[in-house]
Amino acid sequence: MGVGLTDRLLELGMIERSGRDFVISKHGYDHFEHFGINVDNVQKGRRHFARQCLDWSEGFLVDAVVDVISVRKND
Repeated sequence: MGVGLTDRLLELGMIERSGRDFVISKHGYDHFEHFGINVDNVQKGRRHFARQCLDWSEGFLVDAVVDVISVRKND
């Protein structure tokens, strides 16, 4: 699921590769903010923002996406 989400975010131009990490594009920044993720706060953490790993489970971005989905599912 994480690989599919990563592939789609790359296709949509919402994230971009940068070394071993992903960074958010301007388009992605606007979309994630609209989705309910405070990107500025997420990027300030000590952990990596979004790592390029096979299951995309490392980093704050995946945590933020899961949190928003969980809240919306329970509403």
